[in-house]
Amino acid sequence: LKTALQPADYIISTAAIDGNNDYKKQHSSYILEENIHIISSVLAAASQLNIHDLTLLSSASVYGQSQGESFSEDYDLIKHGNQFQDGYALSKRITESLSIEFAQKYGGK
Repeated sequence: LKTALQPADYIISTAAIDGNNDYKKQHSSYILEENIHIISSVLAAASQLNIHDLTLLSSASVYGQSQGESFSEDYDLIKHGNQFQDGYALSKRITESLSIEFAQKYGGK
């Protein structure tokens, strides 16, 4: 991964294990573990290569079960965070948190 990223100045991460509802239910722990591993690896490589600007594409699944047609950026993720129904949604929430911590630590965007 470090070799592939070495010439980069900026990373856009779109990688994730996903699937339809049945797949997500049957492979919830696999999806959770792999998605966290993917983003953790990208962030580790980025930090070692001094690449501090990164965009992580996430999912509306971080908001938990739908409360309507849309969510505000002020939606209380802590309050509603226990509504995750599968490892995919939880993995997206965790990887967002990892990315925020990365940005705060390294001063990235």
